[in-house]
Amino acid sequence: MKSIITSLILAISFSLYSQQIVNISNTTLNSCSASIFDDGGADGNYSETDYTMTVCADTGTQLYFVVNSMSLGATFSGDKDVFIIYEGTGIGGAVLYNAENDTPGAILSTNATCITINIQTNPHSPIDTEVAAGFEVLVSCTLPETCSDGILNNGEVQIDCGGANCSPCYVFTACGPNTIINGDFEASIPAVCGAADGGIYGVANQIPRPWYNQSPVENWIGTAIRIDDAISYPSPDYYYSCTNSASLAEMNGDGSLGYIAYFTGNQSSEYVQQVLSSPLEAGEEYCVSLIAIAKDGLSPGTPSAGFGMWFHNNTYASGDGFIDYDADNGGEAFIGPGTTVNASPQVEQPVGQNISSTTATDLNFSFCASGGESHVIIGNFKPGNSPSGSHEYITIDDLVVKKTCPVDFDLTLDGGDDCAATCFDLTANVANQSGGCQITNDFTYVWLLNGEPIAGQTTPTLTNICPNAGDVYTIEVTYSSGCSSITKTLEFKGPNDINAGENGELTVCGGSAVNLFDELEGTPDTGGTWSGPSDLTNDDLGTFDPAVNTQGTYTYTVSSSPSCPTATAEVVVTITTGVNAGEDGVLEVCSSDASVDLFTLLGGTPGAGGTWAPVLTSGTGVFDPAADPAGTYTYTITGEAPCPDDTSEVEVTLVEPVSAGEDGVLLLCFTGEATNLFDSLGGTPAVGGTW
Repeated sequence: MKSIITSLILAISFSLYSQQIVNISNTTLNSCSASIFDDGGADGNYSETDYTMTVCADTGTQLYFVVNSMSLGATFSGDKDVFIIYEGTGIGGAVLYNAENDTPGAILSTNATCITINIQTNPHSPIDTEVAAGFEVLVSCTLPETCSDGILNNGEVQIDCGGANCSPCYVFTACGPNTIINGDFEASIPAVCGAADGGIYGVANQIPRPWYNQSPVENWIGTAIRIDDAISYPSPDYYYSCTNSASLAEMNGDGSLGYIAYFTGNQSSEYVQQVLSSPLEAGEEYCVSLIAIAKDGLSPGTPSAGFGMWFHNNTYASGDGFIDYDADNGGEAFIGPGTTVNASPQVEQPVGQNISSTTATDLNFSFCASGGESHVIIGNFKPGNSPSGSHEYITIDDLVVKKTCPVDFDLTLDGGDDCAATCFDLTANVANQSGGCQITNDFTYVWLLNGEPIAGQTTPTLTNICPNAGDVYTIEVTYSSGCSSITKTLEFKGPNDINAGENGELTVCGGSAVNLFDELEGTPDTGGTWSGPSDLTNDDLGTFDPAVNTQGTYTYTVSSSPSCPTATAEVVVTITTGVNAGEDGVLEVCSSDASVDLFTLLGGTPGAGGTWAPVLTSGTGVFDPAADPAGTYTYTITGEAPCPDDTSEVEVTLVEPVSAGEDGVLLLCFTGEATNLFDSLGGTPAVGGTW
């Protein structure tokens, strides 16, 4: 019987037994941990030779196995070599794996103690098939540590990735835009759709091609200048739904782009290039993702690792950063190491990790920018002929290059759980790494005692420490991912050597926030926690904001270990209300008018009980125009500490009364001269009046 336990694994390490590494042969192998390659070994192609190999558990138990990689050759008509794994001994048992139908990577099991591996290299045609990279089969007598069981286990950093046994976790928490323009190749030149055969974008039975001097896809060009319709190399191909090339089913959307990685198997490649949306930043890590398939148009291809990306800020013959293989590389299509251009890619598919020719492969990379790179060129940069000896071609889509977010992680410190013990272990725990293109386990540890590094202590655990009174242990942990890193520090004091300080009191009168830690008496340790009527901010500082927080008793707690006693101290917070002397007022009064209470002239809502200065003759706030002088009178209410006093003012102006003089009598003759009656008034009349 055949059962699939999980569906995706990139590499498995069997650790319970010493692993045997062998090439397939017509024999029986007894082993509980083996890595079995084709007859070309781990790095070579297999030969046109048939094999039947039986593998049995040397402990007599059931076997687990994984087809870790699979790449078989094909004839020109599409017939492939045959690879089948049978249950039991010989080829008469149940089929557990068939390369024609099954996908590599699943952990498979059998109740039998043996399996039989059979490869037939020329099953259908008298014409030999092309050879390829072949296969690797891993076998074990125990269920291996899996990287696809959906559970966080076996040292994984995140579920099914990271740690010593699983592939790295790629997390694209980008903090910048995609620097690639039209990375999904959906934006085409409008003239492409409906263009007639023989037009500028292709000839009969050919597909649109990005040339150096004209291109059917926005923002992308090739490295070769188009001369005439009959020439198609070295120029990449543009697959689009409305053209005679059509779109590839394995790619997303309407558009994708393909290029020759090895022309007829030789060191000769096609390239496509563009100006980035913005230059790369020095020292920053960039994440690269895309999908790819080693497929030449609609025809199956040969699995290939011929993918790379070179980011640069060079200037070429054209005066910009675009490469013309004739003008800039002496007419040689390959521009990789050793050529005039001498391109050195920052991103490259590893040798031996071939891109599938039948299904789209997700590719993820990361690199650190030197700074200023403004152009990117994509193609094959590996010197030499193709490893397969065959023509190799790659189609790509959904290309993204983004700057990553800053790295971070959580750090905790455990130790001294036995409060009665004089010696114990101290352990730094790290978790929840984030940022970077790749979640790693790249941590470095430095232990210090009272500020001085402890020689030779570079692991997470400091064993058998025996603190003296006053000793402080410090751990400095640095986490790195790519070119990004961050260092965090924690301190530890012995279980019986902790200090939360002494109780304190605080009275606040609104206004600015206050750190309660500063209100503790004594010498409290940092790193504690606060609790009370409302939540405080800023961790151990315990910031109290009168506008947000509630008055009451707040407790500061310091602990050295979860199971040991804690030290506590309290700060009692009282919020007092400030006094209000109201708003300033004015008074204009005649010296002959009645008395006025200045308090009634204050604006706002002044509080009672204040004092006036200078002192009025009434001894209160009542102003007597006949007795008190004009001027500024200040009303003051005394605040309760720490609230300040509050004052307001009344500006008083005295206006003297006017006089029309005293009544008068004037006798005139009818024949006399005109006379001013004003002169007949008694007293001292004021001028300006009316009659």
